[in-house]
Amino acid sequence: MNILSTEFLRSLTAESYKLKRTPILWISLIGGVTSAIIVFLLFYFLIDEFIELNKSPWARYYQLSYNLMSTLLLVPYVILVTSTIVQSEHNSNAWKYLYALPVKKGNIYFPKLIMTVALMGLTLVIFFLTSTLAGYLLSILRPEYEFSNYPMNVGSWISLVVHSFVSILGVTAIQYWISIRWKNYIIPIGIGMMGFILSILVVGEEKFAVFLPYCYSMFISQHLSFEEIFNSGVIDTKPFLYIEWYSIICFVVFSAIGFYEQKVRNVK
Repeated sequence: MNILSTEFLRSLTAESYKLKRTPILWISLIGGVTSAIIVFLLFYFLIDEFIELNKSPWARYYQLSYNLMSTLLLVPYVILVTSTIVQSEHNSNAWKYLYALPVKKGNIYFPKLIMTVALMGLTLVIFFLTSTLAGYLLSILRPEYEFSNYPMNVGSWISLVVHSFVSILGVTAIQYWISIRWKNYIIPIGIGMMGFILSILVVGEEKFAVFLPYCYSMFISQHLSFEEIFNSGVIDTKPFLYIEWYSIICFVVFSAIGFYEQKVRNVK
């Protein structure tokens, strides 16, 4: 057990070192700050459109930030990162070398998957921090909004980010499996973008949306009442909690499928 743990930790450490030679960390940073920058600029320049006197601005600020991230940015970011993280092995034909090492294949497959999931979490943390800082910056530059006069409800904001993280686990495992399975960089990007576009079309139809992991984050954002969240400080998870369970199940299933394929794979 100790030997297996040591091998796994070494593989995980090696994956973290590999990130320094790729643009993934920069992609994670850009993915995290993009939503905050866009919403900040909208609130700053379109004050007449967004200001609501005698009413907390945080609810609308949360709603716009979260919906932009969940609907338009999160899934494309997952597609891009999962497709990029395995390209160094594909481009250098390193899979043959890795599988020739006296290391169990699980210690090759899963550390890279864990690092991919960690990057998703990192991006959402950056999103949370930059969105929070942008809100407080608006309270200084645009005091008309009266951000400082109302509580932010940090707990609710953190909870929303956690729900987003759980909702993308399924699509992360799918895209990771596809990216390892096909060497051509265009294939996982193409499949992912088709899934993303289809998710935009079907997210409003619950009977279809539950079968498409690409729209889980969008589905959750559509079933949130930000006014109620701000007023009560509590998020009603009943309308979408089962979606998160589907995402977790999807993550487990496709992680198992991907690992099995790699285990029986004959790399030439």
